[in-house]
Amino acid sequence: MKSFCFVLLLAFTGVCCSYKNDDDSDLPPIDQLPPQTTVGANTAGCLVNGEVLIPKGNANESTLRCQYAKRGDEYTFGIFINENSNPTKSVRILYNKKKEPLPINKPILLTIPNIDESSWGEYLIEAGVLDRFSTNGQTNGELLILALDEAKRIISGTFKFTAINNQGETIEITDGRFDMHYIP
Repeated sequence: MKSFCFVLLLAFTGVCCSYKNDDDSDLPPIDQLPPQTTVGANTAGCLVNGEVLIPKGNANESTLRCQYAKRGDEYTFGIFINENSNPTKSVRILYNKKKEPLPINKPILLTIPNIDESSWGEYLIEAGVLDRFSTNGQTNGELLILALDEAKRIISGTFKFTAINNQGETIEITDGRFDMHYIP
């Protein structure tokens, strides 16, 4: 009996010691982001105040979505990167313009949300209550589309922005990148 308990204790210790949390990487945060590619790798990520945000979750949770569509004369683009942890953290970039498809290799200013023909960035923290940080007239950012293949429905780019919440707190989103197959 003593030997069985000893073996069980050793097995339990081995399991506990071999557990490695994905967040405990020895790599610098920038090296934990997916590489910037333009092949439709379905990857995305960014740094939020220097900390890594990449899509995380299970099969029942939406962790990464990208859409680009033309409806009438209006072009819309959106990318949503969700880290479904506790609290849930999300980055959203949205573009909405009439008669203007996404420009390639030309910076798009991210400014005031929820107005016609605008582009903006948001960072959301949800832990029972939603805390929303958005670009606005004083805090802004940039979206850069590096590649757009409408035949294969692939879009790739980079982004960065500063956003503010209702309490005046700001966050910095840097080194954002995505390489996605998009939904029309």
